[in-house]
Formats: sequence, C-alpha cells, structure tokens
Amino acid sequence: MNRPHVKQSRDLEEAYNKLRKLMFEKVYYAGAAKRENPKVGRMLSELYRYYTRNPFEMAYEYTTLILKGEPVEKVVCDYISGMTDGFAIRVFEEFLSY
Repeated sequence: MNRPHVKQSRDLEEAYNKLRKLMFEKVYYAGAAKRENPKVGRMLSELYRYYTRNPFEMAYEYTTLILKGEPVEKVVCDYISGMTDGFAIRVFEEFLSY
C-alpha cells in the first residue's frame, strides 16, 4: 500500500521458487514429459506453418492486428503462445493431423 511498485513478500517468493523448482524437476523435465518433446515440437511447427499460410483462421482479435500492420509471423506466434494445451491439440488433430 502506498508504494510505487507491487512486490510479493519474501515468503511468497520463496514458496514460488520452491514450487517452480519442483515443477521443472518432476513435471517439465520428467521422463514422460521429456519423451513428448519431439511430438510437441512437430505440433507447434505445424500450427505455425498452418496459421502463417491461413492467418484469417485465427481468432478475430489476431486477424485485426494483421490488418493494422503487425507482421503475420509475430501475430501467429502470439496466437499459438496463448493457446491452452488442450486447444492446441484439438486444432492440430482437427486440421493438421495426417
């Protein structure tokens, strides 16, 4: 309160760092997740290729950015990065899986 910046407490920061470390060790870099990396890389590459070739298949908010002059490649990256895992998988399976 009455400070120029929002800052988390030291206790919260410590808890966050412990959780982050645990997630990287047990989830992100764990065996099962690591084995999926090639599949995920292929899926993201295919999504990128699809949307750069078909940019007006993206949500309206993103297509308007293109119409305002934003580079298609940047908008596509922003669109894909905002996808949930489930949505990205559904789009990939529906339009790109062959």
